[in-house]
Amino acid sequence: MGERRVLVDSNVLIHLTNPISLERRDADRSIELLGSQGVVFVYTSQNLAEFWNVCTRDLPGGLGLSIEQANLRLEMIESQFEFLPELERMGQILKDLLVRYRVRGVQVHDARLAALMIANGVEEILTFDRNDFTRYREITVLHPADI
Repeated sequence: MGERRVLVDSNVLIHLTNPISLERRDADRSIELLGSQGVVFVYTSQNLAEFWNVCTRDLPGGLGLSIEQANLRLEMIESQFEFLPELERMGQILKDLLVRYRVRGVQVHDARLAALMIANGVEEILTFDRNDFTRYREITVLHPADI
């Protein structure tokens, strides 16, 4: 049996790197506890883009960080987590998920993450958004407050 890998969703990455976040404690604790069990944490190019978007977007919708500040936070993520590559078979998996789970509109972004996970054999996602991934039977949702 291979190592247990868990995708860290963008919202968890944002709270982990934000010292004033109210959810930082739960994010830190869940990473610490799962890490002590030997979990390998992974992220994707989509997580990177979503993270960068929130970090560099002006307040109130974002954190209003400079490029340099956002890059420092991103380097922290890169140093602690493993990058999950996009594999060729992901496209067919995504198409299957879109049709099978009747994905519409903005939900396509979560379907894309799910396809990336399935293509790479990652079965769990750590996220504050409990409902975003529950439709995908192939994926187990872990909420930081429940760890």
